[in-house]
Amino acid sequence: MPVQRGGSVTVTIIGGNAGAVLDLVIRSPFYEVLVHNANAHHGFTWDTTGVAPGTTFDFGLIWH
Repeated sequence: MPVQRGGSVTVTIIGGNAGAVLDLVIRSPFYEVLVHNANAHHGFTWDTTGVAPGTTFDFGLIWH
């Protein structure tokens, strides 16, 4: 049986109001805040090890 491996997702924040605080969240298949104040963290890598290949993710921003 072949071993299925996860990968990584790279997200790049390319703009936004300098005074805004944006939290990057994953909303599905589970909910988790990935980066607090994402506007100050341009580009990051999130390791998806353990997630089945072909999984669909739904990301969002929370604007404070």
